[in-house]
Amino acid sequence: MAQIRPDVNLLHAEIDKFVNDVRENRPRGLARVLSMVENGHPSSSVILHSLYNPDRLARTIGVTGPPGAGKSTLVNLLIDYWRKLNRKVGVIAVDPSSPFSGGALLGDRVRMQTHASDPGVFIRSMGSRGHLGGLSGATRDALEVLIAGSYDPVLVETVGVGQAEVEVASLADITLLVLVPGLGDEVQTMKAGIMEIGDVSF
Repeated sequence: MAQIRPDVNLLHAEIDKFVNDVRENRPRGLARVLSMVENGHPSSSVILHSLYNPDRLARTIGVTGPPGAGKSTLVNLLIDYWRKLNRKVGVIAVDPSSPFSGGALLGDRVRMQTHASDPGVFIRSMGSRGHLGGLSGATRDALEVLIAGSYDPVLVETVGVGQAEVEVASLADITLLVLVPGLGDEVQTMKAGIMEIGDVSF
């Protein structure tokens, strides 16, 4: 496949091909569309408009909590559960980007290697790229792409968050909050706005 220039609008035929790749769940085309969305390609908005379905029924689940609480482990177990029910599972795992180099160690996907060869699972790692709230700026659009690819549910795992990173609750149907003991006294608990967004806490 020819290289896509990041600064050039695509032809209608090229856009139609990418839209069909997503809808027919072709992994390579799906991955390329996600890269275009994440990198702000000029044609990504047209592709997203073609893919968007306001009547979508897919369930979206946010998984958030502090670093090291076990978010990736929980996501891995949830993938196991839904695959046993023969559901196609999409995962967006957001990792923190370095404030110095801008790079990100996309390590969450390493913990899900047991599903790497499963055609019913699509895992996309994304760097936060300085976006606040525990997500990447492109997470919402990437979510819509996976839904258009017939993944249901789609899990969104945030970076390790603190007291105020609650953006995931605005895009997920259900928010799972993973906690660890010993993170402070009662006053710290009352200050943690993140405690208010969990539909289920672990």
